[in-house]
Amino acid sequence: MHDALAERVALAEVRAPGAAVAIGMTRRPAPRAPAALLPRRISASGYNSLVACPYQFHARYVLGLAELDDVQEMIEKKDYGSLVHRVLTLFHSAHPQVTGVDRAAAVRELAELSEREFAASVARNYLAQAWLARWKALIPAYLDWQRERESAGWSWKAGEVKRAVEITTPKGNKLALHGRLDRVDEGPDGAAVIDYKTRDPAKLKKSLEPPGEDVQLPVYALLWGVPVAEALFLSMEREEVKAVSLGRGVQALADAVRARLCEVFDALAAGAPLPAQGVEGACEYCEARGLCRRNFWP
Repeated sequence: MHDALAERVALAEVRAPGAAVAIGMTRRPAPRAPAALLPRRISASGYNSLVACPYQFHARYVLGLAELDDVQEMIEKKDYGSLVHRVLTLFHSAHPQVTGVDRAAAVRELAELSEREFAASVARNYLAQAWLARWKALIPAYLDWQRERESAGWSWKAGEVKRAVEITTPKGNKLALHGRLDRVDEGPDGAAVIDYKTRDPAKLKKSLEPPGEDVQLPVYALLWGVPVAEALFLSMEREEVKAVSLGRGVQALADAVRARLCEVFDALAAGAPLPAQGVEGACEYCEARGLCRRNFWP
């Protein structure tokens, strides 16, 4: 009986205090992705995650540990943005050119369309009226911006366009780059890809420095499939509607972003690590911050 108990104690690995394992410093994790788990489809946001913090990409897309959606009652800013995108797509599908539309009538139509699209959110929680009011206050400024854009030779072509591009890397690995373009315009020099944002234009401008660090617009240029003359964020924040352009050489930058993705993907397929970067801009709202033990590194 005593012998059986001694065997069980050994299995429990109960040791004397002197045999305790020494506590070391927490190190930044740098796992490698098993070939079977390496994603073969990557979105613009996934690519941005890979650039911002490879460990974040590992947690989200290799291990599939994305946050579960909570039961939501309050409308959040991302939902507000999605509703505005939908409203603008519906409006421009009916009016690709607004220059010939009476301004007061256009404001009224956009307001009525917005009320219909926001109705379900308002029904769930009356406080969503505040988001609707915020957007309706921006409608005149948006229409002014749209008229100026049309006077410069641009016209709306499509909205909420889903696209995917199949890529074969130099080492023969295959992956699909995919995403949804908020808007595509046509102009005298070619196409323009536009991403609607409900963020401050100064912060958006900062995110584009240095060029290619934020890959969203270059990826959208790649997804459109034909040479793109212009790529920009359209900031709709508070009472201001302002374009933040990627600048010249959009197609060259898009090609560089594609080459970078191929290089990184080949390295990952060969077993390159995915280290945690620890950059505060990426860590601030990252759901994997506790997993990588960001607050306990030296």
